[in-house]
Amino acid sequence: MTKKKISFNNFLKGLLYNDTSMAEYSLYVADYFEQKAYIKLFGEYEAKENNDEEVDDDEIYQMYLKMLESIKRQYPTLYKKMDKYIDENY
Repeated sequence: MTKKKISFNNFLKGLLYNDTSMAEYSLYVADYFEQKAYIKLFGEYEAKENNDEEVDDDEIYQMYLKMLESIKRQYPTLYKKMDKYIDENY
């Protein structure tokens, strides 16, 4: 998925369009913040979903929360902006 980095504002707008599944949404966030281990993990979950295999959304959500903690430490300002955007738009 990793492509040329999009602007942060475009990333935020994209959050609204990448929420068809928890795996897809998490992969989108992981990709933007270059969380390589999580890109692989959420990519595997997304592949399972695409193959109509069972995935545990709660398990994905727990991994997403762990990733957010990592992002919060690495990118505190962007994390706060993302968190505010999500609160205001979801």
